[in-house]
Amino acid sequence: MDKVINACSMFNLIGCPLLLACMCVERYLAVIKPVLYLRLRKWEYRMAITAAMWAITLAFCVVTCECSQVESSEHTASSRSLIAEFRVCNE
Repeated sequence: MDKVINACSMFNLIGCPLLLACMCVERYLAVIKPVLYLRLRKWEYRMAITAAMWAITLAFCVVTCECSQVESSEHTASSRSLIAEFRVCNE
């Protein structure tokens, strides 16, 4: 359950700023460069950019979840070895 919460948190952390950045770029082009905006307003361009943002967000979430799993297993292994050393020292 902790993995799911961590993945959703990372998805929100990365996905929201990317979505807002895309919206800001679109608004900027509409106001500052209206002729360019009219040429780039095609549905295919929007879908390609959206797919790229989803791919970046999902890739980051997967990598973050995998790295946190590796860190937690390393932490567990190191804490077990510390406990074993503590028991040996106290005997």
